[in-house]
Amino acid sequence: MARRWAILQVCVLVALVLYGVYASICLGDNRYMQIAVPDDDYFRGIVTRVRNGDNYYDVTAESLPQSRSLFNFRFPTYAWLFALAPNDECIRWTFFGLSLLVALASIQVLLSEHSRWAQALALTWIMGATFAWCSYGDAHLTTEPWVGLLLLASITAYAADRWVLGACLGLSALALRELALPYLFVSAVFAWKEKRWREVVFWGLALTAFVIALQWHAWEVKARAELVESTRLEQWLRMPGYPFVLETARMCIFLWLLPVWVSALVIPFSWLGLWAWKTPAGRRMGATVCCFSVAFLVVRGGGYWGLMYCPMLGFGLANIPAGIRELVHAIMPRPNLDAANTAAPPTAERSETEVRGASE
Repeated sequence: MARRWAILQVCVLVALVLYGVYASICLGDNRYMQIAVPDDDYFRGIVTRVRNGDNYYDVTAESLPQSRSLFNFRFPTYAWLFALAPNDECIRWTFFGLSLLVALASIQVLLSEHSRWAQALALTWIMGATFAWCSYGDAHLTTEPWVGLLLLASITAYAADRWVLGACLGLSALALRELALPYLFVSAVFAWKEKRWREVVFWGLALTAFVIALQWHAWEVKARAELVESTRLEQWLRMPGYPFVLETARMCIFLWLLPVWVSALVIPFSWLGLWAWKTPAGRRMGATVCCFSVAFLVVRGGGYWGLMYCPMLGFGLANIPAGIRELVHAIMPRPNLDAANTAAPPTAERSETEVRGASE
């Protein structure tokens, strides 16, 4: 890494930390703090009524508050799938089991060469961003935790050279929540760069299917136009900036329970760890986190949207030492001791030869 580039990274890191701490103190908790997953009662009602045979779109239109638009209507996939379970506890325990399975598999595949403490740190973070929220409330009835789990499983499958499984898991996440769309583009770009043309075709067909499904979804919503207000992008493009990015990134329950300024210190270093992780899985994960973070700079929603990418930040934490070490070596390079030893004269041997020559 070039020294100037390393210095720039340090300046950006310091600026993010300082602004995050300043914003957390000066803007007050009302800018950040809210109920972590505020809509669990709403989703519970939707799933229960769909399980009883009601139409998803009718139920959703009746359950939404007065201020609503097309973007408030999720794809019906989650309600249809959750309604297959006999009760909500089955969904909770299914999410528990999948969270543990994905967390252990991702640690084994992605961090097999890391130290035990790094693996334990990443595992704790992942469970805090997935498993723990089900103990906090009924987050398992919302879509974002499932999307985060599926995206992490997809990246793990790609790292294990199972691109078909990884692509299917990514597409499943998109079917649950349209906000997973950035991952589709990230995967398509990686497939193109690695010349996996069948996967490029797969993602092209997936994007086409997504557009068709979105049109059908919009038609179903507009059929209930008397219950739905007109959709305005201005309601969502509010330019919330860096504070909202921090709010989404701190959706690990262990970090959520701490003061906000702690998140302002931890999150930028987690990004640094992902940036320094040079493996294909690290680049894919870093690109995904970057896309979500940039999107949340301009799109305002709920902080719980961060559950879609927050589990990945645990791998950044595990790579923080490598990131700091890389910056230090780039800014303060070590002297080339081998070259110095080669250039240094063999003083002892030469002195002894000179002494013998002089004596003769």
